[in-house]
Order: sequence, then structure tokens, then C-alpha cells
Amino acid sequence: MENENRSVIQTSAAVPATQNDAMSVTDLVSQITLIQSAIRQCMKEGEHFGKIPGCGEKPTLLKPGAEKLSFMFRLAPEYTVTERACPGEHREYQVICNLRSTRSSIVMGSGLGSCSTMETKYRYRKAEQTCPTCRKACIIKGKKEYGGGWLCFAKVGGCGAKFLDGDPTIENQNMGRVEHDNPADYYNCVTPDTKVLTLDLRWVPAGEIESGDMLIGVEENLTTEYARHFVVGEAIVHGYKLDPLYEITFEDGRIVRCNGEHQWLVKKVGLKGTEWVATQDIHKEIAERKGRPRAWTVMSVCTPWDEDRSKEAGYIAGLLDADGSLGMTQLYVMFAQQSNTVLALLQSGLTERGYKLGVNACKTEDELEQTLSKKQAYSLRVLGGFTEQLRLLGSIRPPRLLERWLTYIGQTQRRVEGRGSGTGHPVRIVSVEVIGEGEIVLLGTSCHTYIAEGLVCHNTVLKMAKKRAHVDAVLTTTAASDIFTQDIEDMNANGTIGTPPADAPVDQPKPPERKQAPPVPAEGQTVAGVKVKEVRTATGKSVKGPWTAYFVKFQDDTEAGTFSSTLGQIAQGLAGRDETCTVTVKPGKKPGTLELVDIDPDGMEPPVDEQTTFSK
Repeated sequence: MENENRSVIQTSAAVPATQNDAMSVTDLVSQITLIQSAIRQCMKEGEHFGKIPGCGEKPTLLKPGAEKLSFMFRLAPEYTVTERACPGEHREYQVICNLRSTRSSIVMGSGLGSCSTMETKYRYRKAEQTCPTCRKACIIKGKKEYGGGWLCFAKVGGCGAKFLDGDPTIENQNMGRVEHDNPADYYNCVTPDTKVLTLDLRWVPAGEIESGDMLIGVEENLTTEYARHFVVGEAIVHGYKLDPLYEITFEDGRIVRCNGEHQWLVKKVGLKGTEWVATQDIHKEIAERKGRPRAWTVMSVCTPWDEDRSKEAGYIAGLLDADGSLGMTQLYVMFAQQSNTVLALLQSGLTERGYKLGVNACKTEDELEQTLSKKQAYSLRVLGGFTEQLRLLGSIRPPRLLERWLTYIGQTQRRVEGRGSGTGHPVRIVSVEVIGEGEIVLLGTSCHTYIAEGLVCHNTVLKMAKKRAHVDAVLTTTAASDIFTQDIEDMNANGTIGTPPADAPVDQPKPPERKQAPPVPAEGQTVAGVKVKEVRTATGKSVKGPWTAYFVKFQDDTEAGTFSSTLGQIAQGLAGRDETCTVTVKPGKKPGTLELVDIDPDGMEPPVDEQTTFSK
């Protein structure tokens, strides 16, 4: 398959252009004008394109922008994926993206993208001191008056455990940038008890899935602007490991446990369509917004069912196999029978199991008059849409209809989301909590998605490779490389994308005025009895990965910043409270700013004559 795609690329490049084949100058100008108009009217800076520091003045085309241009030029992406195993359980994906015209079905252009867990942002992680007891990064230095040592600070989520100075379990931990201990974290990772939907409509715990099992998933990318269909993929199990777990609780009572990198198909806020978002990003946003979080919703296909092994279920399965049918144009289960005991038993059996039924006469009065028996037949149809048909087939399990289902899933264009025929529906997240360390299954699929507890999941590293291939293909096919450059990173170091072209209708926000910090000695200054007024945060991505900055404002409106999540969380725990703390600051890298070096809560209010403000 890889050679086949290479030949396509070579052929498209080797065809000689003649004058008759060439586009006129007028058409060329029209296409450039069309792209520029799309930038001005349909694209937003920071979402569809933007500048990246160190990459010149030309804006970068991002994945949403590539999708907009593909839709405008009626180009549908097709992907060919090659996976290569690397040393140390690392993986590399190479993806060829062919853009095919939706009107002529001709491949108009191709692009190549790759991504590997050997890349810096996947290979390394930021290590912080964690508590040996609860495994949370809440360790702070104990105050001398309380015996020193180390403390797992309870006010920022720690367990309160104390450790002596020199304790190797604390002081021998690696800090800062360290190599990721298991690259397979970037595959879909859930706990072994999480139920996964297989092709034959069984819910199997993830810990029992084996490589080669066939699972139901969805298309990773939208085939049209807002449509995403069901697909089938082969399971790839990379093993098990211990990792910090997140517990997600949904409004319908479902609970799923996974690691932080696990991605979900999330409904966009205020916009059409969906996007892939990691669990740790959802948790972080909810924690930072405090009481006014975004209403996070995950796309749900169905809720898990149990196989009905009762005697009556076997009787129902036999009736459905004998006189039932499975609609293929639109999936539905139907049963036809005259008004008799058999029809009554089937109807009561399904109704007791919670199915809603529609019963209609098969023949009109005129048609009935033409029959010899003059007896009416009735059709019984299971209502409730696609999900109820799946529940019936998966729980009752009539063999003949299940076999027909396997044919249906290979031909279906059933949408998980899309105009008029979407099967999926969003389910709101109630809470996301870190619950400590636990075992996870490193599970992936050949289609890069699967259904866990009825919810749609994704693979991280492969998504990046496919995104790069799609952007590359769009730039090549639309000849837009003079307007955009390739997507190298989504965000720059300060959490923004940059500025749009001069003709893009985007107003540049003015930077907020920053209060000048008072003079502080170069070696730093420690002040006791300080109260924290408020804490604001800023987030973004750099070549080293995601970052969070904390800006702590004190009682005299002096502000100090830090990138330490431990110091930032301590400050958040003190913000707005009538509690004092001891603060150490030093001059920041930028003139007029302060860097927060340390912050320790005071055990009691300071004496009256003790200094409580910074020197002016």
C-alpha cells in the first residue's frame, strides 16, 4: 500500500503540462483571491492560522484552516498510515494524505506527515516532587519552626504526609525535564474494567481485549464539514502500566477512569462540530475557572448493555431469526406476524425489556380483500433509533440478524454526528478528579478510535501525524504556500498564535497595563505577614510542551509570577482568605517584574511590628 501511494505521487508530479492543460492567468488570480477572501471572511487568527516565533512573518496554516479550505474546494482527505516500531517502545507514524475531489473522485494532490514519540514534546515530561504516599505533586518544604522536613500540602490536594530532611524518597527524585518513562502513554489508555464495544456488539473489559480483536470506532476526521461516520478497526494492545488516574463522572451516572493523555470527542462550545481534547486539559480548565467552568460534553454513541441469557431472551432471538428482518438502508429491526399468541409474546417480552415498539398493519383494506385468507398481518418495529437497534442485537443476540449486522457495518454511512442523521449525542461532564495511581491498558486501534463505555476515544500521536499530512496536502493542492507556511506548532511560547496577514479583519488586543514592581535586591527579599489578594493564570505551549504561568497579587497590589505549579497552587489556596504567608521574591527577567521564589503559609498572624509590605 505504501508503494502504491508513492507511485500516485510520482505520477502526479511526472505528467507534463501542456498549454491546453494550463490554468489561465485570470483563473489563477481568481483562485488566489478566493483564498484571501476566505481568510478575511471565514477564518480567525489563533484558530485557523497564525504566526509562530522564529518561523518568519508568513502565517502558519493550522488544522481548522486546512479543513475550511478543503471544504471550500470540495476536497475529501484519504489517509494511508504506516506504523514503525522504534527502540524503547517508541512508535513513529508516517501518513500520506490524498485529497480527492468530491465531484470527480480524482486525486487532486497529496501530502506527507509524520509524528513520533521520540519528538521532544512526547519524549520528555516535566518532573515535580511527588508524595510517595498519595503520588500527587504537592510537596513543599516544611517551615523550620515546625521541624523542617517536607510536607505533602493538604490545601492544594495533598494528603498531609510529613517527611524528614534527607529522606531519599523525596530528595532523590528527578526534577525538571526527564525522559518519559513509558512512551505508550500516548496511545489510548483506560483502566482494565472499562467496557469497549466490539464488532459483534459485545461490551468487553479493556483488560480482556487482545491484539487482532475487531472494534467499532468512528472516523477520526470529518468527511464533510460536520459529518463523522462509524468505522471498524483492529485492536492493538501494547501492554499495561501504572499511571496517575483521572475519574470522569457524567451527568447520566457513567464513570470512566483513564490517564491524563486520553482524548475524548468533545462538542465545541458555541460552534458546530467536535474536537479531540485530552482528559488532563479538561481537568485543568475546570480547576482554573473555579465555579464557572465550561460545560464540557463528550459525544456518546450509546450506553453499555448486558447480554440477556434468560430463557425468554432465547425465545425472542429465535422468533426474530425466523420472522424478523434487519433494515439496511436505515438500521432497524422489524418482525411480521399475524395477530396471534406469537406476536403478543414477542411484544410483551420486548416491552418488559424497555423497548418502545411501533405496530402497523401490513396490508390496506383493499389489499386484504384480494388475499385468500383475509387475515391481516402486522409489522412490529423497534423504535428509538440506531442505539436501540444496537442494544437489541447486542443483548438478545439473534444469530441470523447479527450476521446481517456484520454486512451492514461494512457498508454503512451512518453518522455519529452530522446534519439530520447524527446518531451520537453529547453527554455533560459533571466532574473530573485525580484519584491517584492505578493500572491502565495501553490500547490502540488501526482506525485510531474506539467506543469506551459508549463514549468516543482517540489516539494522540497518530492524530498529530495525520494533521501534518492534511495541512501539507492542502498547501500543495491549493497552491497556497505563498500565503501560508506549514503547521510546525499549534501555539508559541506565550500561549498565542501571533498576528494575521495585513488584510485579515482581526483587531489586535492591547497588552494589559502592568503595575511596576517596587525595587527588590538582586539576591531577593523575604517578607512575612503577606496576604494573597488574587491569583490569575495563563497557559500555552512551547517546544518543551504545555506550560502554566501563575501571577500572584498581594495585599498592596504588588504582583509576582512563577511557572511552578506547586507555588501557584499554594497561592490559589490562600487567595481571598484572611490568612498570611511568608513570601520570597526576586527581580524578574523583564524590567519592573518580580519572580515568586517561595511562599509558605504562616501558622499565625504576624506581630504588629513585623514588616508586611515590600520595600519601596
